[in-house]
Amino acid sequence: MVCLFLVKKSSHYDVYLCQTVFLMARGIRLTYAAIIGVKFAPSFYMNEVLETVKNFADEAHGEQKRKYTPERYIVHPVRVMEICTKVTTGLPSLAAALLHDVLEDTQVGKKELYAFLLRVMKEEEAKQTTTLVEELTDVYTKSAYPRWNRRKRKTKESGRIEKTSGESQTVKYADIIDNCKEIVEHDPDFAGVFLLECRSLLNVMITGNEALRQEAIETVDHCLKNYHALPDGIDQ
Repeated sequence: MVCLFLVKKSSHYDVYLCQTVFLMARGIRLTYAAIIGVKFAPSFYMNEVLETVKNFADEAHGEQKRKYTPERYIVHPVRVMEICTKVTTGLPSLAAALLHDVLEDTQVGKKELYAFLLRVMKEEEAKQTTTLVEELTDVYTKSAYPRWNRRKRKTKESGRIEKTSGESQTVKYADIIDNCKEIVEHDPDFAGVFLLECRSLLNVMITGNEALRQEAIETVDHCLKNYHALPDGIDQ
């Protein structure tokens, strides 16, 4: 009963949190992924801040769908965040995982994003999250540099990403892990180029979580090993 008293009664996961508090009191170590979750994915529970951030990202992406499936776009950021929970419990990193494509692929700007984050988290966390999302946002895009071919844009982007923080690189590892599997399955004509670009990025992104970086390398290498028709490259 004491445990029930400590948990917000308005929460949709009262009972689960009570069980969590009880287990932690008994000295049983739980992973962050076991403690937090999201209504969007029944097997994964988020805390209230991440739930609000997820809803903001979902609304920002609007009717956007994944390129190769009819799923709402938000399924990808949620999966990226889930992967990140293997190695971090940091709110800015997990929030940035949910928001990592918002500045690049939606109408939301930096000021609007920061203003939203200030309403749902502490100022320092909002600053950190905004910075991470900026670092995860491509600068050398086709729309910004229409006269550059893909190889030149990706080379410049690789140089930029190499200098980003370990926290943002960790989120990028998770992004690569999730995207590789989907692209190989649904777009074999492009997969070869994409996988080689990812492998090149992982060679220079060395300041993030090493365990997740190794998982990303293994994922890319496995996909490359099973991909038998690597193109020389494309210019788009």
